[in-house]
Amino acid sequence: MRKIILLMHVSLDGFVTGPNGEMDWIIHTEEEQNYVTDLLNTVDTVLFGCVTYQMMESFWPTVPAHPFWSKSKYHAEHAVWIEKTENCS
Repeated sequence: MRKIILLMHVSLDGFVTGPNGEMDWIIHTEEEQNYVTDLLNTVDTVLFGCVTYQMMESFWPTVPAHPFWSKSKYHAEHAVWIEKTENCS
């Protein structure tokens, strides 16, 4: 039987995004990035809500060619990982 693992960014007061849908408030330490990378390397399917899927679908394919994001080891690795997974919305 497969497992469902929830990985979600949520503020202490229960918000997932800012007032305009922005997620720029999410800040990762290197330790958190390593934990998430290790966890996601055990995952083969990702289930997103509709809005999150649309946001991810338009962002991650641009990472490898983007001058800013491609310099981030975390973003580069995550972009490769997300392309390899089955994405469900």
